[in-house]
Amino acid sequence: MVKIKRVYDPPSQDDGKRVLVDRLWPRGLKKTGAHLDEWLKNIAPSNELRAWYGHEPARWQEFRIRYLRELRSNADLVTRLKREGRKGTLALLFAAKDGEHSNAAVLKELLSRKDTSSKEVMTMKKTALKGAALLLGMFVLFTGPSAFAEKKAHGAELTPKAVELKLAMRDLWFGHIFWVRNVVLETKAGDIEAAKVAEGKVVENARAIADAIVPIYGKEAGDKLFGLLAGHYGAVKEYMSVAFAGDAGAKGAAVDKLKANAGEIATFLSSANPNWPKDTVAGLFMAHGGHHIAQIDQVSIKDYTAEAKTWDDMKGHINMLADALADGIVKQFPKKF
Repeated sequence: MVKIKRVYDPPSQDDGKRVLVDRLWPRGLKKTGAHLDEWLKNIAPSNELRAWYGHEPARWQEFRIRYLRELRSNADLVTRLKREGRKGTLALLFAAKDGEHSNAAVLKELLSRKDTSSKEVMTMKKTALKGAALLLGMFVLFTGPSAFAEKKAHGAELTPKAVELKLAMRDLWFGHIFWVRNVVLETKAGDIEAAKVAEGKVVENARAIADAIVPIYGKEAGDKLFGLLAGHYGAVKEYMSVAFAGDAGAKGAAVDKLKANAGEIATFLSSANPNWPKDTVAGLFMAHGGHHIAQIDQVSIKDYTAEAKTWDDMKGHINMLADALADGIVKQFPKKF
């Protein structure tokens, strides 16, 4: 059994194994007074995530998603704690005043999942795009019925399965912007070999995104999406080529192709899922294409300060796009989540 407990509370025989899961030592508490069996600093949220969260209630849901993402790279420790919880009582200790919205609560949620198998733990260890695609398909096809309440509308928390789906989507789409950015930067730097490797990853990522929908909508739909994503990258690459060549007059044609492709993607996705309205999806992909254009223009003139800001905006927007797609799947298949 896994439970959470504030480290300042008196220890009890019912605590079982007492493990502190905070990165920092609790203020004002002597180490001899904590009565710990173990202090696992490395399973705590990163310093960056902890500082960003600041225990702001409005950031709780996003914190859960980000922390679960971090825990995926800590699969060995997660597995060990699962075993401890199955053998006996495991008390996850924390210092925060609000235990319900603490990192210990997120960790307990993960450790207590009844449907977590060794196969899922192995999936947590995979960071490759193929792993993310398989994870996405697995959750839609093989998870059992579960209630789902939309957080944006009513403030309710996403179910664990919906969170995992969202994480898988985010991984896939972040891979897209990451590798396209690498193509742009390496091409500008004149490293043709590095740009070629990055472009191969762009194609691999597009295939992974397309394959992720195959278990849901079929192989024909997956192939169609792959073709559309290839068209998206083709337009981005065309714009990059003319921008780096200083051919301002040819930029318009590439932009037109990017816009037309966004419309085609929106038409396709809206026909597959009624929760992906055509105009909304088109707007998301138009904005995404705009980020590609801005990034290329900034790299072209070596304005890397502006590009860094665009990159931050790009990451935020791609999460929004990925979340919209994940939410649409959850709404279309509510019994799976």
